[in-house]
Amino acid sequence: IVYLPLGIDTLFYKPPSNNKLRLSEKVILHVGRNRRDFHTLKEVFLLIQKKFPKVKLELVGGDIARSLFSNIKNVTFHSFISDDDLLQIYQRATILLLPLKEGGSSQTLNEAMSTGLPIITNDLPNLQDYFPDNNSVLLSSTGDVQTMASQSIELLDNPELWHKVSNNIRQHSKSFDFQ
Repeated sequence: IVYLPLGIDTLFYKPPSNNKLRLSEKVILHVGRNRRDFHTLKEVFLLIQKKFPKVKLELVGGDIARSLFSNIKNVTFHSFISDDDLLQIYQRATILLLPLKEGGSSQTLNEAMSTGLPIITNDLPNLQDYFPDNNSVLLSSTGDVQTMASQSIELLDNPELWHKVSNNIRQHSKSFDFQ
């Protein structure tokens, strides 16, 4: 068996020209719908909102969860967007929050890493091939709302840590570059 990881176009999916702007407005991004744990996402976001009332949550491809978030402030859904629009959403986000029900390789992870977006997701065996060994991706057990919320708050509240994780994850993404 030959193992070939998903690749990423690191020339297209790149950090914004001014990475510091990503911290000026706290935006949590969630991308995808398959194997996603929207109930955990909601609970984590509500805990983050207690610390940062103006924090925003943007969901790309998560229309199936629209009713779950109907009474929560600062939640935006994006449907049927172009690659250029997706890139802009990644570039203005502060963190990717990706609670999963089960594993599976995800192009979302590569896109986020390539744009230098810190990732908080679940510790699942088949995802570990994509992550560096330097703790640049924050992992927790499936359904662990408290840990995911505290990891998110720590990144949102600590610009120095955020920049370190962002730089490390961008460098790591180059190992999956198509070239």
